Amino acid sequence: MLSLTEAERAELIARARHGRGSADVGRRARVVLLLAEGKSYAEITEAAGVSTRTIALWKKRFELQRLDGLFDRRLTRG
Repeated sequence: MLSLTEAERAELIARARHGRGSADVGRRARVVLLLAEGKSYAEITEAAGVSTRTIALWKKRFELQRLDGLFDRRLTRG
C-alpha cells in the first residue's frame, strides 16, 4: 500500500477525474490511487486495464519520484 500526502491525493484525483494532461497520466493517477486504497494488483488490473508489470513499474516510479514519476518520460527529456 502506498502512503499519499493530502496534496498528492488531491492532485491525483484531479488528474484522474478531469483529464488534465494525457490519458496515460490519468490512468497512472488512477492506478496510484487504487494502490493507496490497498487494492490488489489483480483488482487494479481489472479496474484500470493494465498489466501487473505496468502497475509495478508505475508504483516504483511513484515511490522514487512521487508525482513527477507519473509523467511520460518522453515528454520530460531534453
